[in-house]
Amino acid sequence: MNSGNKREVTVITPTFNRSSELKEALASVLKQSLPPKEHIICDNCSEDETEAVVKAYADEAPYRVIYKRERDTGIYQAMNRGLATANGEFLFILNDDDQFHGPTVLDRFSACLSGSGAEFIFGDTVWLDRNTGEKKYRRHNQMNRLTLVQKGISQQAILYRKSAF
Repeated sequence: MNSGNKREVTVITPTFNRSSELKEALASVLKQSLPPKEHIICDNCSEDETEAVVKAYADEAPYRVIYKRERDTGIYQAMNRGLATANGEFLFILNDDDQFHGPTVLDRFSACLSGSGAEFIFGDTVWLDRNTGEKKYRRHNQMNRLTLVQKGISQQAILYRKSAF
Protein backbone atom coordinates (compact mmCIF):
# COMPACT_ATOMS: atom_id res chain seq x y z
CA MET A 1 0.00 0.00 0.00
CA ASN A 2 1.30 3.46 -0.90
CA SER A 3 0.73 5.12 2.48
CA GLY A 4 2.73 8.21 1.47
CA ASN A 5 0.35 8.85 -1.41
CA LYS A 6 -1.05 12.38 -1.26
CA ARG A 7 -3.40 11.58 -4.14
CA GLU A 8 -5.81 9.16 -2.53
CA VAL A 9 -8.28 7.65 -4.97
CA THR A 10 -11.35 5.60 -4.12
CA VAL A 11 -12.56 3.34 -6.93
CA ILE A 12 -16.27 2.47 -6.79
CA THR A 13 -17.61 -0.50 -8.75
CA PRO A 14 -21.34 -1.24 -8.91
CA THR A 15 -22.04 -4.82 -9.98
CA PHE A 16 -24.81 -7.32 -10.54
CA ASN A 17 -24.44 -10.86 -11.93
CA ARG A 18 -21.36 -10.15 -14.09
CA SER A 19 -18.65 -12.11 -12.33
CA SER A 20 -16.61 -12.85 -15.48
CA GLU A 21 -16.58 -9.20 -16.58
CA LEU A 22 -15.93 -8.12 -12.99
CA LYS A 23 -12.75 -10.26 -12.88
CA GLU A 24 -11.32 -8.24 -15.78
CA ALA A 25 -12.31 -4.91 -14.21
CA LEU A 26 -10.67 -5.85 -10.91
CA ALA A 27 -7.53 -7.06 -12.67
CA SER A 28 -7.19 -3.65 -14.33
CA VAL A 29 -7.34 -1.97 -10.91
CA LEU A 30 -4.64 -4.30 -9.55
CA LYS A 31 -2.34 -3.27 -12.42
CA GLN A 32 -2.44 0.46 -11.59
CA SER A 33 0.97 2.03 -10.91
CA LEU A 34 -0.74 4.24 -8.32
CA PRO A 35 -2.93 1.87 -6.33
CA PRO A 36 -6.19 3.24 -5.01
CA LYS A 37 -6.59 4.02 -1.32
CA GLU A 38 -9.61 1.72 -1.36
CA HIS A 39 -11.92 -0.08 -3.74
CA ILE A 40 -15.60 -0.20 -2.87
CA ILE A 41 -17.61 -2.89 -4.66
CA CYS A 42 -21.39 -2.48 -4.39
CA ASP A 43 -23.12 -5.73 -5.30
CA ASN A 44 -26.89 -5.92 -5.78
CA CYS A 45 -26.96 -9.44 -4.27
CA SER A 46 -25.62 -11.20 -7.35
CA GLU A 47 -26.55 -14.85 -7.76
CA ASP A 48 -23.43 -15.83 -9.72
CA GLU A 49 -19.80 -16.14 -8.59
CA THR A 50 -19.42 -12.43 -7.76
CA GLU A 51 -18.89 -12.93 -4.03
CA ALA A 52 -16.08 -15.45 -4.59
CA VAL A 53 -14.47 -13.21 -7.23
CA VAL A 54 -14.48 -10.26 -4.81
CA LYS A 55 -13.08 -12.38 -1.96
CA ALA A 56 -10.18 -13.60 -4.13
CA TYR A 57 -9.53 -10.02 -5.27
CA ALA A 58 -9.59 -8.69 -1.69
CA ASP A 59 -7.06 -11.36 -0.66
CA GLU A 60 -4.69 -10.22 -3.44
CA ALA A 61 -5.17 -6.43 -3.34
CA PRO A 62 -2.54 -4.38 -1.47
CA TYR A 63 -5.24 -1.84 -0.57
CA ARG A 64 -8.53 -1.91 1.28
CA VAL A 65 -11.39 -3.65 -0.52
CA ILE A 66 -14.87 -2.94 0.84
CA TYR A 67 -17.58 -5.33 -0.33
CA LYS A 68 -21.13 -4.06 0.14
CA ARG A 69 -23.64 -6.76 -0.75
CA GLU A 70 -27.09 -5.22 -0.48
CA ARG A 71 -30.26 -5.21 -2.52
CA ASP A 72 -30.65 -1.93 -4.40
CA THR A 73 -32.89 -0.41 -7.05
CA GLY A 74 -30.18 -0.13 -9.66
CA ILE A 75 -26.77 1.14 -10.63
CA TYR A 76 -27.28 4.71 -9.40
CA GLN A 77 -28.29 3.63 -5.92
CA ALA A 78 -25.22 1.37 -5.85
CA MET A 79 -23.00 4.28 -6.95
CA ASN A 80 -24.50 6.52 -4.26
CA ARG A 81 -23.88 3.83 -1.63
CA GLY A 82 -20.24 3.72 -2.70
CA LEU A 83 -19.96 7.52 -2.67
CA ALA A 84 -21.33 7.66 0.88
CA THR A 85 -18.67 5.16 2.02
CA ALA A 86 -15.68 6.63 0.14
CA ASN A 87 -12.72 8.05 2.06
CA GLY A 88 -10.44 9.07 -0.82
CA GLU A 89 -9.88 12.64 -1.96
CA PHE A 90 -10.68 11.58 -5.53
CA LEU A 91 -13.37 9.21 -6.84
CA PHE A 92 -13.45 7.00 -9.91
CA ILE A 93 -16.51 4.95 -10.83
CA LEU A 94 -15.48 1.83 -12.73
CA ASN A 95 -18.44 -0.28 -13.78
CA ASP A 96 -18.18 -4.07 -13.58
CA ASP A 97 -17.77 -4.36 -17.36
CA ASP A 98 -15.21 -1.52 -17.69
CA GLN A 99 -11.42 -1.61 -17.41
CA PHE A 100 -8.64 0.92 -17.10
CA HIS A 101 -6.99 1.36 -20.49
CA GLY A 102 -3.50 1.12 -19.05
CA PRO A 103 -1.58 0.88 -15.78
CA THR A 104 -1.03 4.64 -15.34
CA VAL A 105 -4.62 5.90 -15.54
CA LEU A 106 -5.11 6.62 -11.82
CA ASP A 107 -1.64 8.13 -11.51
CA ARG A 108 -2.02 10.45 -14.51
CA PHE A 109 -5.62 11.45 -13.77
CA SER A 110 -4.99 12.17 -10.09
CA ALA A 111 -1.80 14.14 -10.86
CA CYS A 112 -3.75 16.33 -13.29
CA LEU A 113 -6.66 16.85 -10.91
CA SER A 114 -4.51 17.56 -7.86
CA GLY A 115 -2.58 20.16 -9.86
CA SER A 116 -5.72 22.06 -10.82
CA GLY A 117 -8.65 23.76 -9.14
CA ALA A 118 -11.11 21.67 -11.15
CA GLU A 119 -13.81 19.52 -9.55
CA PHE A 120 -13.31 16.76 -12.14
CA ILE A 121 -11.24 15.84 -15.16
CA PHE A 122 -12.00 13.46 -17.98
CA GLY A 123 -10.30 11.52 -20.73
CA ASP A 124 -11.17 9.49 -23.77
CA THR A 125 -12.71 6.04 -23.79
CA VAL A 126 -12.05 2.90 -25.76
CA TRP A 127 -14.79 0.32 -25.90
CA LEU A 128 -15.09 -3.11 -27.39
CA ASP A 129 -18.01 -3.87 -29.65
CA ARG A 130 -18.91 -7.34 -28.33
CA ASN A 131 -20.65 -8.26 -31.59
CA THR A 132 -17.73 -7.46 -33.92
CA GLY A 133 -14.75 -7.53 -31.53
CA GLU A 134 -13.78 -4.11 -32.91
CA LYS A 135 -12.32 -1.44 -30.63
CA LYS A 136 -14.09 1.91 -30.86
CA TYR A 137 -12.85 5.23 -29.56
CA ARG A 138 -14.75 8.11 -28.02
CA ARG A 139 -12.60 11.19 -27.94
CA HIS A 140 -13.56 14.22 -25.91
CA ASN A 141 -11.41 16.65 -27.91
CA GLN A 142 -13.48 19.75 -27.39
CA MET A 143 -15.91 20.09 -24.53
CA ASN A 144 -18.24 23.02 -24.15
CA ARG A 145 -21.86 23.53 -23.17
CA LEU A 146 -23.17 22.50 -26.59
CA THR A 147 -21.20 19.23 -26.73
CA LEU A 148 -22.18 18.49 -23.11
CA VAL A 149 -25.85 18.80 -24.08
CA GLN A 150 -25.44 16.75 -27.26
CA LYS A 151 -23.11 13.98 -26.05
CA GLY A 152 -22.11 14.32 -22.42
CA ILE A 153 -18.92 12.87 -21.01
CA SER A 154 -18.49 9.13 -20.66
CA GLN A 155 -18.92 8.44 -16.93
CA GLN A 156 -16.21 5.78 -16.96
CA ALA A 157 -13.66 8.40 -18.10
CA ILE A 158 -14.08 10.89 -15.21
CA LEU A 159 -12.11 11.38 -12.00
CA TYR A 160 -13.94 13.55 -9.48
CA ARG A 161 -12.94 15.38 -6.34
CA LYS A 162 -14.97 13.95 -3.49
CA SER A 163 -15.87 17.53 -2.55
CA ALA A 164 -17.83 17.78 -5.85
CA PHE A 165 -20.42 15.48 -4.30
